[in-house]
Amino acid sequence: MFCRSPFDLSLATLAVMCVIIGMKWVENYGDSTATTLHSFGAALTAIRTGQFICLVLPLASCLIYARELLEYVIFIVWGRSVNKMLLSVKFAEDKVLTFLIHHDKC
Repeated sequence: MFCRSPFDLSLATLAVMCVIIGMKWVENYGDSTATTLHSFGAALTAIRTGQFICLVLPLASCLIYARELLEYVIFIVWGRSVNKMLLSVKFAEDKVLTFLIHHDKC
């Protein structure tokens, strides 16, 4: 039987968090009288003048690049090396089987 307890625990945690968020979340609908141009203008002004946003955007970019590098290493580099290893094991198995077959005939 496969170990399912981590997945069961994550499903239970997800269900509890959905209930808590559903009860506590207050939706912010913003200003319904503002135009789209005004909203985007205010957002751009906040990005340009906000010190916190100027610090967070480069940090977020670095985290995104680090995650992409990790995905590259895991899926591309590690995947290729595992594939090469499996091919070499298969080649070695074929050589051993060939040796045993020919050795048995003598």
